[in-house]
Amino acid sequence: MQAVVKIGPSQLLVSPGQELLVSHLDQSSGRLVINEVLMLIDGASSLVGQPYLPGVTVTAQVLGDKKGDKLRVSTYKAKSRYRKVTGSRPLHTRIKIEDIKSVKPAS
Repeated sequence: MQAVVKIGPSQLLVSPGQELLVSHLDQSSGRLVINEVLMLIDGASSLVGQPYLPGVTVTAQVLGDKKGDKLRVSTYKAKSRYRKVTGSRPLHTRIKIEDIKSVKPAS
């Protein structure tokens, strides 16, 4: 079973047991329940939400924070000897997908 979820500004295809590096989340440890499931894929069948699927949740375990690669931005102005280099290391959060739960609505 796989699902497309929205975590922060990005959309990711996840499956149980997968470890991901996502943009920084405020939780430093513990469990994370994701309710923003856009699509659910189970074998040959798939469900697409409008925009989200009701009753489908993805649980994940927060493994910790990690600093990303250094980003360097340089600016300069031509013919005036002005050069400036700035950099940053964005924070990311490591998560492990534990389970994808789907509650089928009663018909």
